[in-house]
Amino acid sequence: DAPGVDFSLDRTMTTPAVEFLGVTDGANPFRVMPPRWAAKQISQAVPFPGAANALTLSLQSSIDLQGSDSSSITISTITGAIIEESVVAVTVSKDGVQVEGVLFCVTGNDTVSQGSWDAVNGDLVLTVCVGEI
Repeated sequence: DAPGVDFSLDRTMTTPAVEFLGVTDGANPFRVMPPRWAAKQISQAVPFPGAANALTLSLQSSIDLQGSDSSSITISTITGAIIEESVVAVTVSKDGVQVEGVLFCVTGNDTVSQGSWDAVNGDLVLTVCVGEI
């Protein structure tokens, strides 16, 4: 066991108290922000059962999602959806404008953004393509 050492400092630390990378007080030493959804909302185009429908999911993350670290988003337990395919097309928009290119991948050779659908559990998994964002 190492002996304990007691000491005191006669100085105070002043923190910058400024926004950094979009985080309030983000320039403060040792300030660590846990990832969270800054905004999350889901809606549907048609409220009638049995009708063809489109879901709109709006998300804003407090961190950057990277394809290089296999970032993915799972929307779980979507009950009542009848989707026969295991891969579904996904349209990506930012500020109301459709984003060109492929953002979410399933196979790695994707030509459009798409997600993996698990009909048993009702889960949609959106995996950021390698090299994106």
